[in-house]
Amino acid sequence: MNFRSPLEWPTGWPRTAADKRVESRYRISPSAATEDLEQELRKLASTDCLTVVTTNCPVSTRGRPYAGSLEDPIEDPGVAVYFVESESERRMALACDAFRRPYENLRALALAIGAMRQIQRTGASGLIEKAYAGFEALPPSEGWRAVLGLAACATLADAEQAARRLRQKHHPDKAGGSGVAFRDINEALEQARGELQR
Repeated sequence: MNFRSPLEWPTGWPRTAADKRVESRYRISPSAATEDLEQELRKLASTDCLTVVTTNCPVSTRGRPYAGSLEDPIEDPGVAVYFVESESERRMALACDAFRRPYENLRALALAIGAMRQIQRTGASGLIEKAYAGFEALPPSEGWRAVLGLAACATLADAEQAARRLRQKHHPDKAGGSGVAFRDINEALEQARGELQR
């Protein structure tokens, strides 16, 4: 496992706003958090040389964070892990920036990877894939007016203005954004155009 700096956040993953980051309840040292992440990744990743952890902490020429750098609060304490999963040989990325210190985000990733391994051990890993695919295929449950927050007398210009405002709010690259909500807004606008342009 190699560390790199600066942080390379996965495309499309929402970020946690700085004022929303919290202190974790993890009672673990930064070095133990790093070791736990390494152990979990060795069990899940197909090869150690393809595993990369990116962070904004300074990294030595040996590919390790400098002592003490993981426990200091920094402006962007996010951590992203890139690896090839051994069972499916898929390239994967996991990232966390919910906590104020980089080692806390390392710990959260180690726990998440441990949970993924537990799901694999139960033989239910295919269910997760199906659950995500099924959720993405779910059509919007409401009409376009409800999705865009418009009254029955809304015009196409009203729909376009509302969609523009909501897309900015729910963009998946923004903190608190949602790919599903963004998709629903776009689909609602298309429905509005189809209905109002006739």
